[in-house]
Amino acid sequence: MFRALIVACLGMIMAVPAFAQSKAIIPKPVIDAALVKEDCTVTIDQAMEDAQSFDLDTKFKVVLVTCWMAAYNVGGLVFTVDPAQPAQAKLHRFREWNRDKKWWTTNVVWNPDFNEASKRLTTMALHRGIGDCGAGGHYEWSGGEFKLTGFWYKPPCDGKEFKLGDPRWKLTPPP
Repeated sequence: MFRALIVACLGMIMAVPAFAQSKAIIPKPVIDAALVKEDCTVTIDQAMEDAQSFDLDTKFKVVLVTCWMAAYNVGGLVFTVDPAQPAQAKLHRFREWNRDKKWWTTNVVWNPDFNEASKRLTTMALHRGIGDCGAGGHYEWSGGEFKLTGFWYKPPCDGKEFKLGDPRWKLTPPP
């Protein structure tokens, strides 16, 4: 039963939304360099195959690239790219709250998801498979960067569902 639950959760996390393009538009050497820099554990071929691209605006696309996979979390890299200049793809950094109760900056985000309509990137780290504790954020596209607009952290694993947006767990974004 537990194994089936883990397989089902991983399948949902890794499912490519119907509106996402399924192939990387960034050159393999650019993605490979980022995978090495971030000490990722997926192969370059797997990263290229699993990459998802989304329209950001009339010129740029957002590309999500898998860095590592675990039972119920996936680490991802977030690039923006002008398809006319794919070798110039930009790897983005994000402010997050960690378990040491400090803000830090990282290139690898947990379970990233991008909404084309709102231009919002959502991250969500589950600290347990049942989703009752964790951390996650909302990042809005500002024209050059993703700006942190909200971050939630729920440390007690109490059997009650953790949802982004719950005011009890919202942290004030750093300056």
